[in-house]
Amino acid sequence: MFHIWILNKEIKSIVALYPNPTTNTITVALNDNSALLQSNFRIVNLLGQEKEVIIVNKSKSSVMLNVSNLPSGTYFLRYGTSSEQVVKFVKE
Repeated sequence: MFHIWILNKEIKSIVALYPNPTTNTITVALNDNSALLQSNFRIVNLLGQEKEVIIVNKSKSSVMLNVSNLPSGTYFLRYGTSSEQVVKFVKE
């Protein structure tokens, strides 16, 4: 199953992702000083399969993502354009 979420936030650089590991939600804390050009986050499993795409379009200091529908495992939150950034998290 593939989900697309539209959020009312502007993309910023991630400075923290917590709790990690998680069971239901993760909070992505954002850095207000460095906006990214791309308007989405992608959750990818270890096989490189995209499981979620989260589109962000207004400013806010943090984003809470519901990951309860993901199976237990290790995932990567990917964001950015020319210099893509990746943050690893574990879903229990």
